[in-house]
Amino acid sequence: MEESFKKLSYEEKWLLKRFFRFMMKRDDLGHVLFFDTKPVCFGGVNRRVYSNKLLFKGWQCWKKREALFPHPNFLFIEEGVYFKKGAILHIFAINKTALKATLYKHEALFKEILGPDFSPEGLIASIEEKKVIRPLINDDEALFGIILGFGAESPQAFKEKHLGKPRFTWAPPWTDDYTGIEVKRPKGCTISPVAFMGNPQSEEVIQLKKCYAQELKEIWEKYKSSPDLLKMTLNQLCNVEKERVQLPG
Repeated sequence: MEESFKKLSYEEKWLLKRFFRFMMKRDDLGHVLFFDTKPVCFGGVNRRVYSNKLLFKGWQCWKKREALFPHPNFLFIEEGVYFKKGAILHIFAINKTALKATLYKHEALFKEILGPDFSPEGLIASIEEKKVIRPLINDDEALFGIILGFGAESPQAFKEKHLGKPRFTWAPPWTDDYTGIEVKRPKGCTISPVAFMGNPQSEEVIQLKKCYAQELKEIWEKYKSSPDLLKMTLNQLCNVEKERVQLPG
């Protein structure tokens, strides 16, 4: 990895560091990189916004130099989301080990929606080949939420409440049993916690909150103590088995 790192120019290192730092702090990349609970994360880039233009350059730089850093357990793909007034680019980071485990855990639901020929290996292979996610799961909001690591109950509730509503432009109203769920973060932590909508009394939601809170605590410690965020990220991408963190239990 060190030899490959030396091949990056100063500008490339700067762009990549900015890109991965944004994904780490705003889009849950740390959970995808260091743990197997959250299979997928994504962030949106609007190129009309100046700060996002730099992020887009970082993403373009990563696509150009990605081959220097083999990362067989991780995928990075993009999908365009189009509106009447413009478009946003969604950039996905995927932990294949975590995704495969999640797909097997919820295989019955995926087969119910996608058909009996569905297989976890087949879906992952299609994602690798076609470089998209949503079209391969029929844009199903429940399946999408599951692979984002939000459990099964919350994504299915969102899908039910979202039926017939405009895509990406409507959010269900909050109620006592369906509201915003935000994971607790350590004191002083500047990394955004995992957030979704669900039932705060649900045992599944309670356990997810505990798990993601513990993960965030460890991610924050790594983030604070790392002398070089870019090297830490690239090391984790390239040395999955050596660097992977496992929570007790």
